Amino acid sequence: MKSRIAVTLALCFVAAVTCVAEEPSLKDPLLGTWILSEGETNGKDLKEALKAQGLDGLKVKFADGVMSMTGFGGPEFKYKYSSDPTAKPTEIHLTTEDTQGKVPQGLKMTGIYQLEGDVLKLCLPNKPADGKPTEFTAPSGSNRSLLTLKRQAETQ
Repeated sequence: MKSRIAVTLALCFVAAVTCVAEEPSLKDPLLGTWILSEGETNGKDLKEALKAQGLDGLKVKFADGVMSMTGFGGPEFKYKYSSDPTAKPTEIHLTTEDTQGKVPQGLKMTGIYQLEGDVLKLCLPNKPADGKPTEFTAPSGSNRSLLTLKRQAETQ
């Protein structure tokens, strides 16, 4: 009898966890692909800075705990990420994973983000040592980048 109760409780727990895991409101709101609509890096227009490097735009993708950034026509950079939605402003924690040799693997940095519908503002330090931004700006001398991204519609 005790084993039946234990099995029943275990099945109820599994069913409850499955329902919670599938609850859309608990889904990571950053998941998906985002396209740069405007941006600034250290006081300069980010789109112009990308063009100077031969890149036509920027795509950011969040999936499976990894944030990947790809300049159209350039290499892909990958970072493990987690977020702290209780922090004000909301924080994103990044760990370099694959940056094509530009930055050593395993370096940590913290940025901030603001999500309003399908628009994501992401403010990141330009280097891990530059420290966490405290506001959504990237003026000259700040060593920060501010990206305004729009969610790309999912194709079926």
